[in-house]
Amino acid sequence: MAVISTITTGSDARGLFPDSSFLKPDEVIPDSLALNELFATQTGEITGDTPKMRVPFVSADATAAIVKEGDDITPATPTLDEVAFNTVKFAILTKMSNEAFASNAATNLISVSAQRAVTGAIDNLMLNNTATEGQPTGLLNTTGISTVTEQISDNLDPLLDLLGTIGDEGGQPTALTMSFGTWAKLLKLKDSTKRGLVADRVADAPTPSLFGVPVVLNQRTPADTILAVDSSVVFAAASQIEVARDSSYYFGSDSTALRITARVGFGVSFPERIGKVTLKTAA
Repeated sequence: MAVISTITTGSDARGLFPDSSFLKPDEVIPDSLALNELFATQTGEITGDTPKMRVPFVSADATAAIVKEGDDITPATPTLDEVAFNTVKFAILTKMSNEAFASNAATNLISVSAQRAVTGAIDNLMLNNTATEGQPTGLLNTTGISTVTEQISDNLDPLLDLLGTIGDEGGQPTALTMSFGTWAKLLKLKDSTKRGLVADRVADAPTPSLFGVPVVLNQRTPADTILAVDSSVVFAAASQIEVARDSSYYFGSDSTALRITARVGFGVSFPERIGKVTLKTAA
């Protein structure tokens, strides 16, 4: 007579499934542009496999009018609209030997590496993603953004022109995003007396700025490109981050599988309130 062994899983909800932890985005990807309040407005948490988010916004304010004392006030209603944007899922699957997994130092190194990878992928999506069905389009490739054709060469006038254009469109830039290399080139610009166009006290500040607009350095920004953003028109959302481990997936090689998954999306209400300018490269 055959005997079937009983597997007791107890009251633990995990049962026979991998160990999973659900973490808040700011615990795993705190440095991503999607979570930077200077760069984007948080619109809530993505739950489940939500393919699209819808965020309401006011596209035109109500009109305020002068009225005489005692006269009836004509009703005025702001115009409501919405931004609908797709969300995408990022995932990393990492294999670690069980010996390495038992080492806190090695596990921490892998965790930090995975965090950097997810953060970099999200930033690249937000900045550079081309128009692809089912995916949000990166800000630098979004139709309708303001663009200054004159390049920055020996002064910062083109950047001032961009900030002015965005202001004329009703925007108020909250961040200038550029690569570390681009920022270094700006710091090298000198006036006629060989003094830097960017003052040392500004460049050395904990949060550097240009013309009062904070500078957000990000290596995913294309070389020689500056993106000016009004965070009130960029809406971003992220799901909780799932971190799972499974010691059976790579059972044959005495290894443990680590998996990180996250869903992120973003959209723009007024593309003309963000814009870009480039630096002139050497001939």
